[in-house]
Amino acid sequence: MDRLASRLENSIGLRIEIARPIVRAFAFALDLGPLPSVYGSTDPVPAAAAQPGGDWAGLSHPVQAPAPPPYYPQPGASQHHPQPPAPPADVIRIGNHAIPRKYAVGGSAAIVAVLAAVSFSEFDTSQVTPAPTASPLANQQVQPRGIGGEETDFGVAAKRELEPNVGTPTPLEVPVGKRATTAQVQELLRDKRTLLIDVLADNHPQTLKDARFVPSGGTPGSLTDGNQAQFSAILAKLTDGDRTRPLIFFCAGPQCWESYNAVLRAEAAGYRNLHWYRGGLIAWQASGLGMEPTPAPASAG
Repeated sequence: MDRLASRLENSIGLRIEIARPIVRAFAFALDLGPLPSVYGSTDPVPAAAAQPGGDWAGLSHPVQAPAPPPYYPQPGASQHHPQPPAPPADVIRIGNHAIPRKYAVGGSAAIVAVLAAVSFSEFDTSQVTPAPTASPLANQQVQPRGIGGEETDFGVAAKRELEPNVGTPTPLEVPVGKRATTAQVQELLRDKRTLLIDVLADNHPQTLKDARFVPSGGTPGSLTDGNQAQFSAILAKLTDGDRTRPLIFFCAGPQCWESYNAVLRAEAAGYRNLHWYRGGLIAWQASGLGMEPTPAPASAG
């Protein structure tokens, strides 16, 4: 009963000195316990203390019995203390209060309803938030593929929106233009009209040989913001207004979205011969190909 009273206290905030006599009255109303007045105290029976020598018999009983609780008759004490008159049959005593049995039973029924609701809420599966659906590769060790990991599949879906977290794993493909490997980039550069465009915003001392540097090309945002207008103007100058020229965008590597964003921005500006060099600086350096100091940023002026 003390455990049930503690549960009431923890579940609905009912103070233990109030909850305990209510539970005892409930037990008596269902013929599961004696009159509440028999208990003589609303405090729980204290646990037996260990003996000075620290010796215990079995798991929980000391070798010498502990002193009995103060409200039990002590050995040798007079057994003729005046007893309070027994309450009428239709009255239940809770501590120093007498409550008509019919009200106590009604209150007990209410307690049962509260406990049932508490128990149900503790196991209500509707309150459990389902775990988000993760990528099939989210909990697996991704094996690098290609030079510098340029063909590694991170399980990330392609999308047509600009990515704000530019330093995270990228999709394997891009929805506009074409993804190009290091070997394919070398082949594309045989056409002298092809432009290499570095859009890595972070400071980096070297880049691919003959690349133009447009650090604002892969910035997050929207395809109608101020960066889009500036980027369109820079591309117009670099291409002499020829929107059919092959453009290759790159940044740090497979975990850099800036080149992906730049392809989307270039497509929104009207360019159609677009290539995404996903491997970027990492794959190019891993191949031992030519590098040169990063030039000054290109401008529309």
